[in-house]
Amino acid sequence: MGTQGWVSEEVFSDGNSFFSKLKSDIDKATFRITLETYIFSDDYLGRSIVDALNRAARRGVKVRLMVDGVGSALSSILFLSQCLDPRIKFRVYHPLPWFIIFSPLRIFPPLTHFLKYLFSLNRRNHRKTCIIDGRIAWVGGMNISSDQLIWRDTGLRVEGKEVRALTRAFSSTWIRAGFGMPRKSNLRPSLLVRLNDTWALRSRLYRDLLKRISNATKKIWITNAYFVPHLSLVKALCEAANRGVEVKILVPQNCDLFFVPLVRAVYYNELLKSGAKIYEYVPTMLHSKTIIIDGWAMLGSSNLNHRSLNHDLEADIVMTHDRCKKQLVSQFLSDIERSIEVNFDYLKKRSWMQTSSGQALLLLKNWM
Repeated sequence: MGTQGWVSEEVFSDGNSFFSKLKSDIDKATFRITLETYIFSDDYLGRSIVDALNRAARRGVKVRLMVDGVGSALSSILFLSQCLDPRIKFRVYHPLPWFIIFSPLRIFPPLTHFLKYLFSLNRRNHRKTCIIDGRIAWVGGMNISSDQLIWRDTGLRVEGKEVRALTRAFSSTWIRAGFGMPRKSNLRPSLLVRLNDTWALRSRLYRDLLKRISNATKKIWITNAYFVPHLSLVKALCEAANRGVEVKILVPQNCDLFFVPLVRAVYYNELLKSGAKIYEYVPTMLHSKTIIIDGWAMLGSSNLNHRSLNHDLEADIVMTHDRCKKQLVSQFLSDIERSIEVNFDYLKKRSWMQTSSGQALLLLKNWM
C-alpha cells in the first residue's frame, strides 16, 4: 500500500466548478472512463454529462456508467437507457424488483442468485466517483443532479497510483451489478482511499475513525449532511470534548430528508453538555461530508449515519497536500460564519411534538 501521497489534489466547494472541470476531464479522456453515482437525474446537469460521455464514446473511449437502483429514479434510468450512446456500457446497481419486471434493459438475476439479490436490496451504492484513464479520480458527495449546482457540497480531484483502489472497487461493484461474483483479490485496502466493500473493511475503518477521535489533541471538525451516528461515535466525540479537544459539528439547518433534523437533535443535548459545539448551516442544503482531526483530513461520500456505516457502499479520500487541507479548514470556517450555533436555549424552543417524533424515528435509525 502506498503512503507517499497524491501526485495532485484539487478541492471543489461548489457544484458549478466541480462539474465544469469534470466535463473538461471527460472531454480529454483518451481510453477509459468509469463513472458511478447514487443519483443521476434527467435534468440540465444530467443531460450535459450524458453529452460529454457520448462524445467520449464516439471518439473511441471505453465508457462504463453505473447508477444506484434506488437513488436514481426509474424515469432517470429509462432516460439514460435511451440517450446514452450504444457503445457505452450501462448498469443499475441493485434495481428494485418491479424495475426488473418492467425494465426494457432486461436485467434479470439468475435463479441461483435471486435470493441473495432479495436479501441485499438494502445495500445501495452511495459512491460518487469518476475515474479518467486510470490515473485521475473524482470523489466526493456530489450526485449528478442540478440540485448540486445550488447546494453546498465538497468534491476532490486527485491523481496518483492509489486511484487503482477505486478502479478495483468499481470493477467489483460492476460485476455485482451484473449479478456476478467479484474475485476477492480485487478488494484490497488502501491508506489513502477508504472503501467499505466488505464487513471487515467497514469494521476496520470505523475502528480507525474512533481511534483518531480518541487520539485527537487539538480539534475535531465535522461537516456532515445526515448526522445520525452510532452511540459509540457520540461517546467518543463527547470524551474528546471533555478532555479539551475543540469538537465542532456542522450540519444543514434545512435538510432534503425531513426526518433527519428531528432524529439528529436527539444527540444534541449530550454533545452540548460535553462542550462540543454544533452549528446548522442556513443558506442552502449542506450536503458535504468532511472530517478534520488535527492535521488529518478526509472527504468523500460517507455520512455519519447507520446507512453509511452498516449498509451502503462508500468512497472517501484521505488528503495529503497541506494546501488543500488548509482550503478545507478555510471552507469550514466560512461555513460556520453562515450558520447558527445550537445551544440549550435552542433546544428548549423545540416543541414536544418535535422531540417525541425524533425519539420515535430513532427506532428506525438502522435504515437512516
